[in-house]
Amino acid sequence: MSNFKSKFLLFLSICLLQSLFSKKVLAQAYAINLDWDTTAQVCVKADGSKMASWHFKGSDWSSQWLNVPVYITKIPCSAAQTLNLSISNAVYAPLKSQAPKWIAEMANTPLIRSKKQAAAGKYFMVVEVFPLRYNVSTGLVEGLQSFTIQASAKADPATQLKQMNYAAHSVLSNGDWYKVSVSEEGIYKIDKALLSQMGLNAASVDPNRFNVFGKENGIVAEDNATLRADDLANIPYQWIGDGDNQWEEGEYALFYAAGVDKINVENGYFTHAKNIYSDKLYYYFNFSQSQALRISTNASLSNPTCSTTQYVAFQYRDKDEKNLIMSGRQWFEKDDFAFTKTKSFSYTFSNRDITQPIHLKVASAGRYTNPSSLSIAVNGTPQLMHNYHPTYDGYENEYAHYIASAVSANSGDQNVKLDLRYSEANGNAWLDFIEVQASCDLKQTKNSFIFSNPTIL
Repeated sequence: MSNFKSKFLLFLSICLLQSLFSKKVLAQAYAINLDWDTTAQVCVKADGSKMASWHFKGSDWSSQWLNVPVYITKIPCSAAQTLNLSISNAVYAPLKSQAPKWIAEMANTPLIRSKKQAAAGKYFMVVEVFPLRYNVSTGLVEGLQSFTIQASAKADPATQLKQMNYAAHSVLSNGDWYKVSVSEEGIYKIDKALLSQMGLNAASVDPNRFNVFGKENGIVAEDNATLRADDLANIPYQWIGDGDNQWEEGEYALFYAAGVDKINVENGYFTHAKNIYSDKLYYYFNFSQSQALRISTNASLSNPTCSTTQYVAFQYRDKDEKNLIMSGRQWFEKDDFAFTKTKSFSYTFSNRDITQPIHLKVASAGRYTNPSSLSIAVNGTPQLMHNYHPTYDGYENEYAHYIASAVSANSGDQNVKLDLRYSEANGNAWLDFIEVQASCDLKQTKNSFIFSNPTIL
C-alpha cells in the first residue's frame, strides 16, 4: 500500500509539472538589471580582435549597429502562441563617455524586437532589447540600467495558417479572363472604349455578369507563417449606367485599385514599403459570373464618433536603381553624391495647413574613410543631419553606414523644398528614400483624390 501511494504521488507530481509547463503564458513580467562596464576590452569583431566598447555583463552584439551591445533572452511559449512584448519601468544612466556623432541616429532603433523560434520540440520567443539612447542636451550615451519585459500571449498566425480553408481551385480556372495593370493607387474606369481596345465586342457582353478580381498589393510576406489569400478576391465596383444587359455608350465601371507599394501607419505616421520586384499591379475581369458584385449604398451614421476637416497628404520618393554590394534587397538611387554634392527636391501640397508641422523622414547611406555627413534643410532651414561613421574595405566591414531618421518641422510655406548637401569632396553618399507628409484642409480640388488621417483612425 505504501509503495502504491508513493507511485501515485509520483504520478500526480509528474502530471502537475506537465500541466504547469504546458500551460499558456497569459501574462508575465520579467525584471532585468544590467551591470555596465565601459572600460574593459571586449571581442566585437568576427576575427576575434578586441576593442573598447560599451558593454554589460552577459551582453550580446547587435546585428544592426557596429560594436553595440544588446540584451538577448528567451521567453517560452506554446506552439499555438506568440507573445505581445513591451518594456516598462525603464531606468537610464549616463555611461560617462562622450558619444560619437553618429550615435544620435540610433534614436529610431526599436527598443525591443522579437522572433519566434523552436528547438527540440519546444517553442520560445527570442527577445532583443536595445539598451542605449542618446541625450541631446548632455551629448552623452545613456545605458539602460533596469527595466521590465511585459509579455502577454496571443494566437500565433502560423497556427491559424494551418487551419485555413484553401480554395478547391482558382477562379481563373473557368471562363475567359482579361488583365489590366495599374502603377498608382486610385479610382480606375473600364468603359466601352477600353473593352474595344482589348478586342471585346461591347455589344455582346452582359454588364450584369461583369466582375473585377485582384489581390492585396505590396510584396508577398517572406515569413511563411503570415496569413495570406490563396486566390484572387472579388472586388466590388460602382456601375454607372442602366440595369439592362447591354454595355452601351457612356456606361462604365469604376473600381478602386491599390498602388504597387504598400502604405502602412507606424506611430501615427504614414510610411511606405517599396515593392522591389514589380512596378505594376494586375487586376482581372470577366463576364462569366452569374451575378455582378457592385458597391452597395450604406446610410450615413446618425451619431459619428469622430469628425475632421483635415487629412494628411503623403508623398514619397524611392527609386530602386543601384545595389551597393550587388547582393541583398537594399537599393538606392543611382544618382549619388560622388560628384554633385547638393540635390534639391520639391513637394507640392494643396490647401496645406501652415500652422501644422510637416513630418519628414529620410534614409541614406554614406561611405568614406573619415567621418562624413549629409545635411537636410526644409525650405532653407536645417532640420536633419546624417552623420556617417568611417567605413573601410574588407568583407568583414560594412560597405556604407546606413541611416534613417525623421523630424517634424515647422514651415510657413505651402509647399516643401528639400536641400541635401554632402560634406566630403572625396566621399560618397546615396539616397534611399524620402517621405513627406503634411496636414491639409479637406477640400476637393480635382475629380478624385485619396485622403486619410492616421492620427484619428
